[in-house]
Amino acid sequence: MRYFAKSLIISLATSNIAYATPALSNTLNYKAPKKSTVRKIVENFQFNYFAQYTGRSLGNNYADGATYNRFSGGYSENGERKDATGSQEFFQAFTLGYKLPKNLILSYGVTMQDALTNDVEYRGTDGNTYTRSNGRSYNNHRVSLWIPGVYSNKSVSLSTSVFYERPTTDFSKDTGMEYGYGIQPTLVIYSKVPGLYHGLTASYERFVYPDYEFYEYYTGNVNPDGTPWLNPDGSPMAPTQVRYNNPTKRRGMMGNIGGYMNYVLTDSLTFKSSVQFDYDQEGNAVGSLTEFGNNLDNVGNIGLGYSMAKGVNLQGGVTFSLDEMSTDNSALFGTLSLSI
Repeated sequence: MRYFAKSLIISLATSNIAYATPALSNTLNYKAPKKSTVRKIVENFQFNYFAQYTGRSLGNNYADGATYNRFSGGYSENGERKDATGSQEFFQAFTLGYKLPKNLILSYGVTMQDALTNDVEYRGTDGNTYTRSNGRSYNNHRVSLWIPGVYSNKSVSLSTSVFYERPTTDFSKDTGMEYGYGIQPTLVIYSKVPGLYHGLTASYERFVYPDYEFYEYYTGNVNPDGTPWLNPDGSPMAPTQVRYNNPTKRRGMMGNIGGYMNYVLTDSLTFKSSVQFDYDQEGNAVGSLTEFGNNLDNVGNIGLGYSMAKGVNLQGGVTFSLDEMSTDNSALFGTLSLSI
């Protein structure tokens, strides 16, 4: 205040009163404009859109429109590798979030995928040829809470997302799924190399069913050719309950462990790479600490990310199988992420 008064006196003495007096008035009377409650609420909303196109393979051994698709691969219960031939695909995710105190973000997400090619053929583990379903399919909706800065020091920073999954698809409802939940942490490892960013990712997803493994029955009184079962006297046999040979198993857990390494090339261009290792549990194995399957292929991703503007990012590259690396077991991809 003393410095301000001295400045005012100098201004008056040099006939700058026309400038000094308004400056004093503005300094003493200025108040920052207040935001309305409605505006504060609206500004806390966030909208995110993510899209990924899975295109052709680097190999030439696919029919038109078919490609390597990790969501078609994996291993059977007997440990046999599944044919990862699938349709070229377009995946979309819409998320509406709200920023809470301490930078927490509560969001609601809807995802779907479109198989772009009809009747893609693949070979089953039994040796027979089948076709993939095509068209649009939806996934269960999720309510998520993003928690940044769970733990941090000079070397690492841990953040995580926890979610609750609603059985919104017809398949989940028909199979009796009650709900799902999970956690998806991300560990950032600080690098001493300028422009280098790397870390670890993980995911644990649990789906709740009344029963994870059970036998189903059918009414048996006819042969496969439609002729009825006969009693010793030649009369038609009365319907009876017959149990299927193999039990029905529900997938109750899916997990993922991965890592990423990115390097900033320019202000807008970044080299990106990552690996993902998946595992799951079905039937009576759910909850076990030793029995795990591998329903999805383990994959690697290499590509370039381009920042077009604030909140708008593009990426293109190649995803490939880590289980059987080859040009056939690979696919080109492109992504768009938009944040408002």
